[in-house]
Amino acid sequence: MEPLLEVKNLKIDFTTEYGVIQAVRGVSFSVYPGETLALVGESGCGKSVLCKSILGILHSRGKITGGEILFEGKRISGLGEKELTAIRGREIGMVFQNPAAALNPTLTIGKQLAEAVQVHGKLPKQECRARVLKLLELVGIDRPEERMKSYPHEFSGGMLQRAVIAIALAGNPKLLIADEPTTALDVTIQAQILKLLKDLQQKTGIAILFISHDLGVVAQVADRVAVLYAGKIVESGSATEIYSDPRHPYTWGLFRSLPCAKTNGALIPMPGQVPDMLHPPKGDAFAERNSYALAIDFEEEPPLFHVTGTHYAATWLLHPEAPAVKSPVLVHSGEVLVNE
Repeated sequence: MEPLLEVKNLKIDFTTEYGVIQAVRGVSFSVYPGETLALVGESGCGKSVLCKSILGILHSRGKITGGEILFEGKRISGLGEKELTAIRGREIGMVFQNPAAALNPTLTIGKQLAEAVQVHGKLPKQECRARVLKLLELVGIDRPEERMKSYPHEFSGGMLQRAVIAIALAGNPKLLIADEPTTALDVTIQAQILKLLKDLQQKTGIAILFISHDLGVVAQVADRVAVLYAGKIVESGSATEIYSDPRHPYTWGLFRSLPCAKTNGALIPMPGQVPDMLHPPKGDAFAERNSYALAIDFEEEPPLFHVTGTHYAATWLLHPEAPAVKSPVLVHSGEVLVNE
């Protein structure tokens, strides 16, 4: 099967008055039709920047300085605004983190959905209305005839996110980018939105690029997982491989930050902070925060070591001559069972 989206050795820099920030440093991954790939990492690791670059909506100070982005085999990085406008929404839809900020508070939900529908092809008034109702039903909003007349402030957080997802689906895209779509929601509504995304995928066959900092959330939706740190993918594999046999110390740290029965729900935060990407550290960018760091971590950047044909991690602990280190976490179905 050919990939729907390919990101090849992508590099993104931001020019500031203090210097150049290396936000994304040679990232490569693919998304295949009908699957969900999750990009996971802390705030500041480059997840959102990477995804905005796909749609060409980077901040004016940001620039792709290397690599390329392909969609259905065609290069879309470097396209002009006119060409990108034809792709946004119609080929690739995006759901942002804050649904309230993505909607116009002065227009009804139905009006905003109708505008999204008409952008992708002029329809007669009755056909457009029918399409709006169908989209509201598709995302699980009950009483669509009534709800389409409501304003955003009359919707709950979960309902707003459903409406935003409906708008993202208005152009029948082949790929949906979901950037932290459940962060602002409580746990119950979060579960509903995650189930909605899985149901939509089964009904439409859409591919999903899911962005999150929470491995507990990702376990519920992902087919494959890529872990980002300091603008690089440090571990990647199928969801089963990442959750049953994580190999990178940063991935261990993300798991240890989840609630665990052994620690009575207490969280174990990772020490330190994401490095200053104005001056990327020598060697492994995670070395300063890594209690398992070897001397070489402070001198040389680790290559990607393959654990299996589909699972790899960039850590010197996988070198044949490295000392054996047992994973400090045991995970089952996204739940941390042992957290030493």
